Order: sequence, then C-alpha cells, then structure tokens
Amino acid sequence: MPPSGRQRFRHGAVMTPLTVLVLIISFFAVYFASKRTDSRRQTRTSFVMGTALTQTVYSESAGHSLDIITRIEAQSREWDNRLSWRIEDSETAQINAAAGEEIGLDSRIDSGLYRQFYSRKLFQELSALFEYTNGAFDLTVLPLSRLWNVESDNPRVPSAEEIAAAKALVGYNKVLSYSDALFLPEKGMGLDLGAAGKGAVLDGANEILLAEEAVSMSQKNTVGAVVSCGGSILVYGENNGDPWKIGIRHPRNPGELLGDMEIGKTVCVSTSGDYEKYFIKNGVRYHHIIDAATGYPAQSGLISVTVIVPAQTYVPGAAYTPDSPGAMSDALSTACFILGKEKSLR
Repeated sequence: MPPSGRQRFRHGAVMTPLTVLVLIISFFAVYFASKRTDSRRQTRTSFVMGTALTQTVYSESAGHSLDIITRIEAQSREWDNRLSWRIEDSETAQINAAAGEEIGLDSRIDSGLYRQFYSRKLFQELSALFEYTNGAFDLTVLPLSRLWNVESDNPRVPSAEEIAAAKALVGYNKVLSYSDALFLPEKGMGLDLGAAGKGAVLDGANEILLAEEAVSMSQKNTVGAVVSCGGSILVYGENNGDPWKIGIRHPRNPGELLGDMEIGKTVCVSTSGDYEKYFIKNGVRYHHIIDAATGYPAQSGLISVTVIVPAQTYVPGAAYTPDSPGAMSDALSTACFILGKEKSLR
C-alpha cells in the first residue's frame, strides 16, 4: 500500500501519495538530527556497484540493526553481481554477449535475472518510462557510454562518425521482451542498468525493511533507516521519533548546503548531475549522462536534478505488491536531467 497522508517538507513542497516531486536542485547529503543518542541506531558504509553503500538503521536493538544492515548489504552485492554489465559473468553481461544471436534468456541465462525482475515489474516500469520520456531514458545506451568511457581513467571525445555508428545500436524500442525472455536483436547492442540499478538496490532494501516492520509492529517496536547507494537514498520510517533530514548540497561547492528537507515517511530520493563523473577537454565539461538522441552528454541547461518518489510502506493486514520506487526515482532523475526543466515539469 502507498503511504497515507501528506508529507510536508521544510521548504513548503507538499507530496501526496500520487505525486512525483521533481526538484531541479543539487545533490544531497543525509545527516541525522536526533535529540537522543541511542545505540540501537547503527551505521555502516561498504562498497557496492562502484560506489558507497551507507546504511543507518534504527530498530529494537543494536544487534538487530546490524543484522538488517548485513542482510541489505549481502542482497546489494548479489544484485550488483547480476545487474552490472562490467562483471563478465553477470546476467546482464551474458545478455549483452548474446546480442544478435538467436538465443533467448531461457536457454542462455540460468538464474533468471529477467524473469525475476519482470515479475517485480521493474522492466515493465522502465520500458514504460522509455515511451513516456520519448526515449530520454534508454537502457540500451551502453554503446554510447562505452564510446565516451567517461567513468574510466581514459575518457575521450569520440568522432562524429563513431557517435553515429554507436547511436545506430541504441533504442529500447528495438528490444524484444517477453514474460520470461529478453533479446537484443543487433550485434553490438547492450543493456546498461546503471541509471536504475542503484535505485533497484533501494527497492531490495525497502522489501527487507518492510518484512522487519511487519514483525516489529506486532511486537510494538519500530524500524527506521536511511540507505544510500551513490546518488540514490531510501528514507524509511522514523529516526527514533524524529524526522530524517536530507541536506541539499551545492553542485559546484560540495562543502556548502543550499538547504534541507525533513522527511518523516518512506520515500526514495535520487539525484543525477554533471559534477560527479566528468572530464574536461579544451575547456568543455563532458559528463557521464548521455543523451541517446544526440549521442553526446546531455546539454539541457541543468547541472543537477533530484527526484522524490513515495515508497511502499507496511500496513498491517494489507496485501503488499512490490513495485520499484527506488529504480523509478533513479531512472527519472536521469531522464529529467536529459529532458531539461520545462519538459520534465510537463
């Protein structure tokens, strides 16, 4: 069930259960303002999906909080090993390797990445987003991302001919997908789930926390957490009776905050910007968010976009159907950055 009621943020923005609030602002930092120091609140930072996975969990005991943290970390590593195209034996890498071959997922991939995430509605939602954004969000942008190689130690500005050739291999509308299989029809095509993968980690964390909440509520205990993975954050429940706070960081001056938000309900927050992964050549900044329509890093007039999407929350006795608020917040922040302010707010 979606969260009930309204959530009012410090700066006056109101979010209802059906609202996606798009903030054309900068990257965020989470900090925890509580009037109480409590050992039941535990924090750990690890390295997953090429970025920091930081978790702060508040539950009935320190040991229980650490157990939740350990399980979320283990699941996040499993998903990284399955979703990342950079890991040679990941299921995404195997799908990419089979591009252009007459081999479906059933016979190629043993552990069923696509079947699992199809059943969780992830691929349906991301496919719909491709249509809704007129291709601004595209999971098949990998040929262009590889060409620019912004996230490596050796990025470069490709030639116009190279970009044209890579663009010809991009387009999620070309992908053939079924309830149990996905097929890339042209050799050289490739899936890159990076624009939604970190958000998907939050969805997995949310499901673990929902299960814990169901047990804890029956015992009159509470569970609260903040889980951040790169530019995506899950804010779950309460911070021992206080709201969680997210500080809005200046995109060009990382030590400065533009403001903050108080969040007392469960939401997923994701930011995309031109200042985390980029290189400068001849005075021009080239970042990692590629516009599939042009083949170049997006030039929409924005330097950062933050999107807030309500997450599922536990309601005693209610049926729970998983969806993907984390992945959607992650994907939407990328799409809005490419689209620009005016198109994003339509």
